[in-house]
Amino acid sequence: MNRIFLTVLTLFISLSIQAEPIVLADDLALDASNARKHNKPIVFFVTADHCPYCEKLRDEYFKFSPGDERFILRELELDQNPEVVDFSGEQSSHRKIADKYGIWLTPTVAFVGPDGEQLTDPLVGVLTMDFYHYYFEEALSKSIDSLGNTRLARK
Repeated sequence: MNRIFLTVLTLFISLSIQAEPIVLADDLALDASNARKHNKPIVFFVTADHCPYCEKLRDEYFKFSPGDERFILRELELDQNPEVVDFSGEQSSHRKIADKYGIWLTPTVAFVGPDGEQLTDPLVGVLTMDFYHYYFEEALSKSIDSLGNTRLARK
């Protein structure tokens, strides 16, 4: 009986834990204010509809990242190209923001500071999922260090 109860409980818990969706960038001025207040980087996950590696990263890597306290994660969607408020409070688009950083290939992950400055080289494409965590953590660590934040420890 205990074994059945534990199995049902485990199943219930695993089904109730759901990943938070990645938030589309819509107000970078507000995100910048929050990043400045908490001294953490903004991570852009640049995607496109036709990009199978974008889905692979979303499903296998970024699934639980929206809850990571070390950075603010925002998606820039190049195909749909939604409107966005840029870092200066002006209307812009996802494509214009990506163009500002020279991003045209998806998936790309860029690390920027509260003023929109690029903090380290972006991660372009996916060579192998086996090492993606290492590359991401290295870039995130450099970004956090460049902001002078010693409080945000490596996971």
